[in-house]
Amino acid sequence: MNHRNAAARALSKILERLGESSINCTARESLGRVGQIGARPPLDVGTQGILCVRALPGATPPVLQVLGATGTFAELAKRDCLDQSDPVYLPMLQAINAQHSLYEHPNEVLYIPTQANHELVLYFTPPWPLAEVDKDLLEVFCSRIAAAFDNLHYHMQMARAQEATVVALADLAEYHDSDTGEHVLRVQRWTTRIARRMAERGDYPEELTPRFLELVGTASILHDVGKVATPDNVLFKPGQHDPAQQQVMRQHAAIGAAILQRAAQMVEGQSYLSIGAEIAGGHHEHVDGNGYPQGRRGKQIPLSARIVAVVDVFDALVNRRPYKEPWPLPTALAYIRERIGKQFDQKVVEAFLEVVAEEYPDA
Repeated sequence: MNHRNAAARALSKILERLGESSINCTARESLGRVGQIGARPPLDVGTQGILCVRALPGATPPVLQVLGATGTFAELAKRDCLDQSDPVYLPMLQAINAQHSLYEHPNEVLYIPTQANHELVLYFTPPWPLAEVDKDLLEVFCSRIAAAFDNLHYHMQMARAQEATVVALADLAEYHDSDTGEHVLRVQRWTTRIARRMAERGDYPEELTPRFLELVGTASILHDVGKVATPDNVLFKPGQHDPAQQQVMRQHAAIGAAILQRAAQMVEGQSYLSIGAEIAGGHHEHVDGNGYPQGRRGKQIPLSARIVAVVDVFDALVNRRPYKEPWPLPTALAYIRERIGKQFDQKVVEAFLEVVAEEYPDA
Protein backbone atom coordinates (compact mmCIF):
# COMPACT_ATOMS: atom_id res chain seq x y z
CA MET A 1 0.00 0.00 0.00
CA ASN A 2 1.36 3.41 -0.95
CA HIS A 3 0.69 5.52 2.18
CA ARG A 4 1.67 8.77 0.47
CA ASN A 5 -0.95 8.26 -2.22
CA ALA A 6 -3.46 7.09 0.37
CA ALA A 7 -3.00 10.21 2.49
CA ALA A 8 -3.40 12.37 -0.57
CA ARG A 9 -6.56 10.56 -1.60
CA ALA A 10 -7.86 10.69 1.97
CA LEU A 11 -7.73 14.46 2.10
CA SER A 12 -9.02 14.74 -1.45
CA LYS A 13 -11.98 12.60 -0.44
CA ILE A 14 -12.86 14.97 2.40
CA LEU A 15 -12.86 17.98 0.10
CA GLU A 16 -14.83 16.00 -2.50
CA ARG A 17 -17.63 15.56 0.02
CA LEU A 18 -17.56 18.94 1.71
CA GLY A 19 -20.18 20.50 -0.53
CA GLU A 20 -20.55 22.56 -3.66
CA SER A 21 -19.46 26.02 -2.53
CA SER A 22 -16.87 27.85 -4.64
CA ILE A 23 -14.14 27.55 -2.01
CA ASN A 24 -14.59 23.81 -1.71
CA CYS A 25 -14.82 23.26 -5.45
CA THR A 26 -11.59 25.17 -6.06
CA ALA A 27 -9.74 23.48 -3.20
CA ARG A 28 -11.01 20.08 -4.31
CA GLU A 29 -9.75 20.67 -7.84
CA SER A 30 -6.26 21.58 -6.60
CA LEU A 31 -6.07 18.68 -4.17
CA GLY A 32 -7.41 16.21 -6.69
CA ARG A 33 -4.47 16.87 -9.02
CA VAL A 34 -1.91 16.33 -6.27
CA GLY A 35 -3.77 13.23 -5.08
CA GLN A 36 -3.14 11.60 -8.45
CA ILE A 37 0.62 11.33 -7.88
CA GLY A 38 1.81 7.76 -8.33
CA ALA A 39 0.54 4.78 -10.26
CA ARG A 40 -1.78 3.11 -7.76
CA PRO A 41 -5.59 3.24 -8.35
CA PRO A 42 -7.85 5.29 -6.02
CA LEU A 43 -8.29 3.80 -2.55
CA ASP A 44 -11.53 3.87 -0.54
CA VAL A 45 -10.07 5.15 2.70
CA GLY A 46 -13.41 6.14 4.24
CA THR A 47 -12.01 9.41 5.59
CA GLN A 48 -14.21 11.70 7.69
CA GLY A 49 -13.55 15.33 8.44
CA ILE A 50 -14.65 18.92 8.87
CA LEU A 51 -13.25 22.17 7.47
CA CYS A 52 -13.69 25.46 9.36
CA VAL A 53 -12.47 29.03 9.12
CA ARG A 54 -11.91 31.28 12.10
CA ALA A 55 -14.53 34.03 12.03
CA LEU A 56 -14.56 37.32 13.94
CA PRO A 57 -10.77 37.57 14.52
CA GLY A 58 -10.05 38.58 18.08
CA ALA A 59 -13.19 36.98 19.49
CA THR A 60 -12.62 34.94 22.65
CA PRO A 61 -13.10 32.02 22.52
CA PRO A 62 -12.49 31.68 18.76
CA VAL A 63 -15.56 31.40 16.56
CA LEU A 64 -15.18 28.56 14.03
CA GLN A 65 -17.42 28.90 10.97
CA VAL A 66 -18.20 25.58 9.30
CA LEU A 67 -17.36 25.45 5.59
CA GLY A 68 -18.24 21.77 5.19
CA ALA A 69 -18.18 18.35 6.84
CA THR A 70 -18.38 14.71 5.84
CA GLY A 71 -18.97 11.27 7.37
CA THR A 72 -19.94 11.27 11.03
CA PHE A 73 -19.44 15.04 11.10
CA ALA A 74 -21.94 15.70 8.30
CA GLU A 75 -24.58 17.01 10.71
CA LEU A 76 -22.20 19.81 11.72
CA ALA A 77 -22.33 21.13 8.14
CA LYS A 78 -25.90 22.27 8.84
CA ARG A 79 -24.63 24.80 11.37
CA ASP A 80 -23.06 28.17 10.77
CA CYS A 81 -20.50 27.73 13.56
CA LEU A 82 -19.23 25.03 15.90
CA ASP A 83 -20.32 24.91 19.53
CA GLN A 84 -17.61 24.72 22.16
CA SER A 85 -19.20 21.45 23.29
CA ASP A 86 -18.59 19.78 19.91
CA PRO A 87 -15.82 17.15 20.26
CA VAL A 88 -13.87 18.59 17.31
CA TYR A 89 -13.83 22.13 18.71
CA LEU A 90 -11.11 21.56 21.32
CA PRO A 91 -8.49 19.96 19.00
CA MET A 92 -9.18 22.67 16.41
CA LEU A 93 -8.75 25.33 19.11
CA GLN A 94 -5.45 23.72 20.16
CA ALA A 95 -4.16 23.90 16.58
CA ILE A 96 -5.17 27.57 16.32
CA ASN A 97 -3.49 28.42 19.63
CA ALA A 98 -0.34 26.50 18.65
CA GLN A 99 -0.50 27.94 15.10
CA HIS A 100 0.63 24.68 13.54
CA SER A 101 -0.89 21.35 12.52
CA LEU A 102 -1.41 18.64 15.16
CA TYR A 103 -0.84 15.03 14.17
CA GLU A 104 -2.23 12.78 16.92
CA HIS A 105 -3.69 9.72 15.23
CA PRO A 106 -6.55 9.00 14.78
CA ASN A 107 -7.42 12.68 15.20
CA GLU A 108 -5.43 14.98 12.92
CA VAL A 109 -5.86 18.75 12.62
CA LEU A 110 -4.34 20.72 9.77
CA TYR A 111 -3.72 24.39 10.60
CA ILE A 112 -3.89 26.43 7.40
CA PRO A 113 -3.00 30.13 7.65
CA THR A 114 -3.46 32.23 4.52
CA GLN A 115 -1.65 35.24 3.10
CA ALA A 116 -4.77 37.35 3.75
CA ASN A 117 -4.61 36.44 7.48
CA HIS A 118 -7.46 33.93 7.49
CA GLU A 119 -7.07 30.81 9.60
CA LEU A 120 -8.50 27.52 8.33
CA VAL A 121 -8.54 24.28 10.31
CA LEU A 122 -9.27 20.87 8.84
CA TYR A 123 -9.97 18.02 11.26
CA PHE A 124 -9.84 14.54 9.76
CA THR A 125 -9.43 10.88 10.76
CA PRO A 126 -7.16 8.84 8.48
CA PRO A 127 -7.36 5.06 8.95
CA TRP A 128 -3.64 4.75 9.78
CA PRO A 129 -0.92 6.87 11.40
CA LEU A 130 0.67 9.29 8.98
CA ALA A 131 4.32 8.90 8.01
CA GLU A 132 6.56 11.96 7.80
CA VAL A 133 6.32 11.94 4.02
CA ASP A 134 2.52 12.01 4.36
CA LYS A 135 2.73 15.03 6.66
CA ASP A 136 5.02 16.83 4.23
CA LEU A 137 2.60 16.16 1.41
CA LEU A 138 -0.33 17.40 3.50
CA GLU A 139 1.51 20.66 4.16
CA VAL A 140 1.69 21.14 0.38
CA PHE A 141 -2.05 20.52 0.26
CA CYS A 142 -2.53 23.12 2.98
CA SER A 143 -0.77 25.77 0.93
CA ARG A 144 -3.07 25.00 -1.99
CA ILE A 145 -6.18 25.28 0.16
CA ALA A 146 -4.90 28.59 1.57
CA ALA A 147 -4.27 30.01 -1.90
CA ALA A 148 -7.69 28.85 -3.14
CA PHE A 149 -9.44 30.40 -0.14
CA ASP A 150 -7.66 33.74 -0.55
CA ASN A 151 -8.34 33.87 -4.28
CA LEU A 152 -12.03 33.24 -3.75
CA HIS A 153 -12.16 35.72 -0.87
CA TYR A 154 -10.73 38.42 -3.14
CA HIS A 155 -13.18 37.41 -5.88
CA MET A 156 -16.14 37.69 -3.48
CA GLN A 157 -14.91 41.07 -2.25
CA MET A 158 -14.78 42.32 -5.84
CA ALA A 159 -18.28 40.96 -6.48
CA ARG A 160 -19.58 42.71 -3.37
CA ALA A 161 -17.94 45.96 -4.47
CA GLN A 162 -19.66 45.68 -7.87
CA GLU A 163 -23.00 44.95 -6.24
CA ALA A 164 -22.55 47.93 -3.90
CA THR A 165 -21.89 50.13 -6.95
CA VAL A 166 -25.08 48.88 -8.60
CA VAL A 167 -27.13 49.58 -5.47
CA ALA A 168 -25.62 53.06 -5.14
CA LEU A 169 -26.47 53.90 -8.75
CA ALA A 170 -30.01 52.59 -8.29
CA ASP A 171 -30.40 54.64 -5.10
CA LEU A 172 -29.28 57.72 -7.01
CA ALA A 173 -31.81 57.08 -9.76
CA GLU A 174 -34.68 56.74 -7.28
CA TYR A 175 -33.56 59.55 -4.94
CA HIS A 176 -36.61 61.73 -5.69
CA ASP A 177 -39.14 58.92 -5.98
CA SER A 178 -39.79 56.43 -3.17
CA ASP A 179 -42.20 54.49 -5.42
CA THR A 180 -39.32 53.70 -7.79
CA GLY A 181 -37.55 51.79 -5.01
CA GLU A 182 -40.38 49.29 -4.74
CA HIS A 183 -40.60 49.09 -8.52
CA VAL A 184 -36.95 48.11 -9.03
CA LEU A 185 -37.17 45.45 -6.32
CA ARG A 186 -40.19 43.92 -8.04
CA VAL A 187 -38.39 44.08 -11.39
CA GLN A 188 -35.38 42.34 -9.84
CA ARG A 189 -37.50 39.53 -8.41
CA TRP A 190 -39.51 38.92 -11.58
CA THR A 191 -36.44 39.14 -13.83
CA THR A 192 -34.61 36.55 -11.75
CA ARG A 193 -37.55 34.15 -11.77
CA ILE A 194 -38.25 34.48 -15.48
CA ALA A 195 -34.60 33.99 -16.45
CA ARG A 196 -34.40 30.85 -14.31
CA ARG A 197 -37.66 29.52 -15.76
CA MET A 198 -36.37 30.08 -19.29
CA ALA A 199 -33.20 28.17 -18.41
CA GLU A 200 -35.32 25.31 -17.04
CA ARG A 201 -37.33 25.32 -20.28
CA GLY A 202 -34.15 25.12 -22.36
CA ASP A 203 -34.68 28.51 -24.01
CA TYR A 204 -31.61 30.29 -25.43
CA PRO A 205 -29.07 27.96 -23.75
CA GLU A 206 -26.08 29.82 -25.22
CA GLU A 207 -27.14 33.00 -23.43
CA LEU A 208 -28.76 31.67 -20.25
CA THR A 209 -25.45 30.66 -18.69
CA PRO A 210 -24.96 30.25 -14.92
CA ARG A 211 -23.07 33.56 -14.90
CA PHE A 212 -25.92 35.34 -16.67
CA LEU A 213 -28.47 33.89 -14.24
CA GLU A 214 -26.31 35.03 -11.32
CA LEU A 215 -26.12 38.61 -12.56
CA VAL A 216 -29.26 39.52 -14.46
CA GLY A 217 -31.63 40.05 -11.53
CA THR A 218 -29.41 42.51 -9.72
CA ALA A 219 -28.42 44.18 -12.99
CA SER A 220 -32.10 44.78 -13.78
CA ILE A 221 -32.43 47.34 -10.98
CA LEU A 222 -30.36 49.67 -13.18
CA HIS A 223 -32.86 49.66 -16.05
CA ASP A 224 -33.95 53.27 -15.50
CA VAL A 225 -30.72 54.72 -14.10
CA GLY A 226 -30.66 57.22 -16.99
CA LYS A 227 -33.65 58.99 -15.44
CA VAL A 228 -31.21 60.88 -13.21
CA ALA A 229 -30.83 63.19 -16.22
CA THR A 230 -34.60 63.64 -16.77
CA PRO A 231 -35.98 66.98 -15.54
CA ASP A 232 -38.38 66.62 -12.61
CA ASN A 233 -41.18 68.50 -14.39
CA VAL A 234 -41.13 65.78 -17.04
CA LEU A 235 -40.34 62.79 -14.83
CA PHE A 236 -43.12 63.46 -12.32
CA LYS A 237 -45.72 65.02 -14.58
CA PRO A 238 -49.21 63.66 -13.82
CA GLY A 239 -51.03 62.55 -16.93
CA GLN A 240 -49.63 61.89 -20.39
CA HIS A 241 -46.55 63.62 -21.80
CA ASP A 242 -46.86 65.85 -24.84
CA PRO A 243 -44.64 64.92 -27.86
CA ALA A 244 -41.77 67.18 -26.77
CA GLN A 245 -41.81 65.83 -23.23
CA GLN A 246 -42.00 62.30 -24.56
CA GLN A 247 -38.81 62.86 -26.52
CA VAL A 248 -37.08 64.19 -23.41
CA MET A 249 -38.31 61.21 -21.40
CA ARG A 250 -37.05 58.72 -23.98
CA GLN A 251 -33.51 60.04 -23.70
CA HIS A 252 -33.08 58.17 -20.39
CA ALA A 253 -32.52 54.85 -22.19
CA ALA A 254 -29.50 56.02 -24.17
CA ILE A 255 -28.15 58.05 -21.23
CA GLY A 256 -28.38 55.08 -18.87
CA ALA A 257 -26.69 52.77 -21.36
CA ALA A 258 -23.84 55.24 -21.90
CA ILE A 259 -23.25 55.72 -18.15
CA LEU A 260 -23.15 51.99 -17.49
CA GLN A 261 -21.09 51.12 -20.56
CA ARG A 262 -18.34 53.51 -19.46
CA ALA A 263 -18.32 51.96 -15.98
CA ALA A 264 -18.46 48.40 -17.37
CA GLN A 265 -15.26 49.00 -19.36
CA MET A 266 -13.39 49.08 -16.04
CA VAL A 267 -14.51 45.52 -15.18
CA GLU A 268 -13.26 42.54 -17.17
CA GLY A 269 -15.86 40.17 -18.59
CA GLN A 270 -19.59 39.99 -17.97
CA SER A 271 -20.67 41.97 -14.91
CA TYR A 272 -23.64 43.65 -13.25
CA LEU A 273 -22.62 46.81 -15.07
CA SER A 274 -22.29 45.29 -18.54
CA ILE A 275 -25.66 43.54 -18.29
CA GLY A 276 -27.14 46.66 -16.70
CA ALA A 277 -25.98 48.65 -19.74
CA GLU A 278 -27.71 46.15 -22.06
CA ILE A 279 -30.93 46.44 -20.08
CA ALA A 280 -30.88 50.23 -19.72
CA GLY A 281 -30.36 50.71 -23.43
CA GLY A 282 -32.60 47.92 -24.68
CA HIS A 283 -35.65 47.42 -22.48
CA HIS A 284 -37.69 49.95 -24.47
CA GLU A 285 -36.81 48.33 -27.80
CA HIS A 286 -39.54 46.26 -29.52
CA VAL A 287 -38.91 42.96 -31.26
CA ASP A 288 -40.66 44.33 -34.36
CA GLY A 289 -38.20 47.25 -34.53
CA ASN A 290 -40.63 49.96 -33.45
CA GLY A 291 -39.08 50.70 -30.06
CA TYR A 292 -36.38 53.13 -28.94
CA PRO A 293 -33.63 54.38 -28.72
CA GLN A 294 -32.12 52.51 -31.71
CA GLY A 295 -35.03 50.71 -33.32
CA ARG A 296 -33.44 47.30 -32.85
CA ARG A 297 -35.49 44.20 -33.62
CA GLY A 298 -35.60 40.55 -32.54
CA LYS A 299 -32.34 39.10 -31.28
CA GLN A 300 -30.53 42.35 -32.00
CA ILE A 301 -31.97 43.28 -28.60
CA PRO A 302 -29.98 41.62 -25.78
CA LEU A 303 -31.86 38.83 -23.99
CA SER A 304 -31.48 40.63 -20.66
CA ALA A 305 -33.33 43.63 -22.11
CA ARG A 306 -36.02 41.44 -23.71
CA ILE A 307 -36.76 39.93 -20.31
CA VAL A 308 -36.87 43.25 -18.49
CA ALA A 309 -39.06 44.72 -21.26
CA VAL A 310 -41.87 42.36 -20.26
CA VAL A 311 -41.32 42.76 -16.54
CA ASP A 312 -41.14 46.56 -16.64
CA VAL A 313 -44.35 46.93 -18.63
CA PHE A 314 -46.21 44.39 -16.51
CA ASP A 315 -45.19 46.10 -13.27
CA ALA A 316 -46.18 49.50 -14.65
CA LEU A 317 -49.59 48.16 -15.69
CA VAL A 318 -50.57 46.46 -12.41
CA ASN A 319 -49.31 49.24 -10.12
CA ARG A 320 -50.37 52.85 -9.68
CA ARG A 321 -48.36 55.47 -11.56
CA PRO A 322 -48.65 59.29 -11.54
CA TYR A 323 -50.43 59.10 -14.89
CA LYS A 324 -52.65 56.02 -14.35
CA GLU A 325 -54.50 53.74 -11.96
CA PRO A 326 -53.49 50.04 -11.69
CA TRP A 327 -54.94 47.67 -14.25
CA PRO A 328 -56.69 44.43 -13.24
CA LEU A 329 -54.36 41.43 -13.61
CA PRO A 330 -56.36 39.72 -16.41
CA THR A 331 -56.37 42.94 -18.43
CA ALA A 332 -52.60 43.38 -17.97
CA LEU A 333 -51.91 39.76 -18.99
CA ALA A 334 -54.12 40.11 -22.05
CA TYR A 335 -52.11 43.17 -23.08
CA ILE A 336 -48.82 41.29 -22.66
CA ARG A 337 -50.11 38.37 -24.76
CA GLU A 338 -51.38 40.70 -27.48
CA ARG A 339 -47.91 42.29 -27.77
CA ILE A 340 -46.08 38.97 -28.47
CA GLY A 341 -44.06 39.35 -31.66
CA LYS A 342 -44.62 43.10 -31.68
CA GLN A 343 -43.11 44.42 -28.48
CA PHE A 344 -42.15 41.21 -26.68
CA ASP A 345 -40.16 38.01 -27.27
CA GLN A 346 -42.51 35.02 -27.39
CA LYS A 347 -40.28 32.73 -25.30
CA VAL A 348 -39.88 35.40 -22.64
CA VAL A 349 -43.65 35.87 -22.43
CA GLU A 350 -44.25 32.12 -22.23
CA ALA A 351 -41.88 31.81 -19.28
CA PHE A 352 -43.38 34.96 -17.72
CA LEU A 353 -46.91 33.53 -17.93
CA GLU A 354 -45.77 30.30 -16.25
CA VAL A 355 -44.28 32.28 -13.37
CA VAL A 356 -47.42 34.44 -13.10
CA ALA A 357 -49.56 31.29 -12.92
CA GLU A 358 -47.50 30.14 -9.95
CA GLU A 359 -47.63 33.56 -8.28
CA TYR A 360 -51.38 34.03 -8.87
CA PRO A 361 -52.91 30.51 -9.10
CA ASP A 362 -56.46 31.87 -8.91
CA ALA A 363 -56.01 34.49 -11.63
